[in-house]
Amino acid sequence: MTRSFAVAALPAAPAWWGLSTIGVSVFAALAVVGHPVGLGLTVALLGVIATGIAVTKQRDRWTLAWWSLAALLALMPALRTAGWVVALSVLGTLALAVAAAGRAVTWRRAFAAPGRWLGMLVPAPLVVVALAGRGTSNAVLRGLIGATLLVGLFGALFSASDAAFGSLSSQVVPDLDHARGRLALGVFAAAVCGALALVAVMPAAEPGAAPPPVLGRVETVIALGALLALFAAFVAVQAAALFGGDAFVRRTAGLTYAQYARSGFVLLLVVAGLTLGVVAAAARWARADRRLLVALCVLTLVILASAWHRLGLYTDAYGATRAREFAAWSILWLAGLFALVMARQGVPRAVITWSAVLGVAFGLSDPDARIAANSDDRVYRQSLSEDAAGVLGRCVDRGGGLWSVTLTEMRHPC
Repeated sequence: MTRSFAVAALPAAPAWWGLSTIGVSVFAALAVVGHPVGLGLTVALLGVIATGIAVTKQRDRWTLAWWSLAALLALMPALRTAGWVVALSVLGTLALAVAAAGRAVTWRRAFAAPGRWLGMLVPAPLVVVALAGRGTSNAVLRGLIGATLLVGLFGALFSASDAAFGSLSSQVVPDLDHARGRLALGVFAAAVCGALALVAVMPAAEPGAAPPPVLGRVETVIALGALLALFAAFVAVQAAALFGGDAFVRRTAGLTYAQYARSGFVLLLVVAGLTLGVVAAAARWARADRRLLVALCVLTLVILASAWHRLGLYTDAYGATRAREFAAWSILWLAGLFALVMARQGVPRAVITWSAVLGVAFGLSDPDARIAANSDDRVYRQSLSEDAAGVLGRCVDRGGGLWSVTLTEMRHPC
């Protein structure tokens, strides 16, 4: 990677962008590593979003909405302490930023943008260095910065993967207050920002002509009609189980109502996901009758309602858990996707926006607190994060300084 390549790759990016990216990287290294997750991670993520917006020239209402929703998701580390909620929010933030930078207005772009972003993570830090040094003639300094970034990143990975190499590197580079971890995170933050910029300014491959349908109308009607009949029969059995109650389930399946609720829940979600794939494939590669596809979507929504009912029965019997909470939100997400398909809004923009809105609602709903309020398992309740402090009546004192503060910590201090 040379400076000329970096300048050519980011022709519209000013030198200050490279400097600001380095600033975000340094802040992330100092405020996140060695401290509990909190305000520091939120500020670092907001810095990544701000730099991404600054270098992105093509904006419309959809991409602006995605940047805004990404910023809301970035607030979750400062609002929540539950690790699973924070992890999902961070992943959602990065996914939305990539979609906005890559203008995922078509399915091809939506699937290509993450791959392009991942492929640019390694060269991105050198692009940042080249931009920060634009207008200067000190090539040696720029080379040393680039060498530090690359050696720091791969050295940290090698040290973590091999104990012998880690022991040797600790003698060469002493671990001065998480120095290696901070260096690795700083390089990663620079890679994330730089890759976002590359995705934003480098032209994506334009989609070619749509392929002709592979299946004709007759075979499509036969295949979808048979699947529709199967779904109708299944829904009829589900309705009988729903209204027949425990007696019907014992008579037909030999299971208690709680066992029946648990037995097929995951498979129902798998069925819904596969049906979504069938609908998408039929719309793309077959001469499908829209009425058949809509009927299939309606029956799938009934199946999702059955899965929701099963989950409610199981939760009432055994209490709330994180897995059951995540499953409930997964049902809502799938139901929204089918509603978009029936409304002819199943384009990437609507799907991405719906997923982001639901992700923000998930984080703001305070899952751990609601789980604690709906669980009778004392041991499990005590294993929940500090988000459940108000429900469990305990204080929060994680320590770690200013950048580790969360809203929960402020509400329930010791």
